[in-house]
Amino acid sequence: ARAALAMLVLLTAWAAGAPPRMSEAASKGRSGVLLAEQPAPPVRCASMRDLDHNVVAGVSQGTSSQNPRQQQHLGNLTRLVPEGGRYCEIGFNRGHSALLALSSHPSVIVHSFDLGNHGDGTGGPRQAVADCLNATFGGRLHMHWGDSQVTVPAVPPLGCSVMFVDGAHAGKIPEHDMRNMKVHAAEHHDVLMDDTNCKAWYCKAPQAAWDLMKAEGLLAVGPEEKRPGPDWGRGYSAGRYVLGHDGRGVELSEV
Repeated sequence: ARAALAMLVLLTAWAAGAPPRMSEAASKGRSGVLLAEQPAPPVRCASMRDLDHNVVAGVSQGTSSQNPRQQQHLGNLTRLVPEGGRYCEIGFNRGHSALLALSSHPSVIVHSFDLGNHGDGTGGPRQAVADCLNATFGGRLHMHWGDSQVTVPAVPPLGCSVMFVDGAHAGKIPEHDMRNMKVHAAEHHDVLMDDTNCKAWYCKAPQAAWDLMKAEGLLAVGPEEKRPGPDWGRGYSAGRYVLGHDGRGVELSEV
């Protein structure tokens, strides 16, 4: 009778759409540890593959490593940075481009501007990736958490030899990021903008920003400015800012 009653209770629970309650002992795996108590996997940052596999809550972006030509270009430019020179970027995301810069030059200083934890001035889950990179590369990464439209103008000129703009891709934000980064350019520098020369929806605002800066005479570009991605889903542009009337001369060299 008891067995029949237990079976009736189980069938009633399943019919109601709720699984029967299991005991704590039954819910444990072979190791005897509740699944909910298992720690999150550690953050690793020794390679691009590590960054791809990291679990970073709330971060769906961070795929610049999908464009090998862009990565090679950034790496080549960073290797030419003077000793102790600076690489500056908008858009840390999962840390791919920061890792590339840090690993391409033994003394380059990286300044990364990123929204972080919803713009509240903290890195949130991304902080663990930044901490890992700093532990691996001797503290050469400087994070600036918050809205780039606020944080980039708030920092004194950094004199960046290489700049990579890969922040928000909507509205006027790409344009503001491009304009705000100009003050941080070293006399001899290169600037790359992600997600241009491609047909995806997220390429429209960055492309409009790049084209406007060119039309206003604020960007000097060479014959290899346009660099479409392998599937036209990811591309980028390369050039240099025109530095005028600020004591640093005017840079008109081609890419």
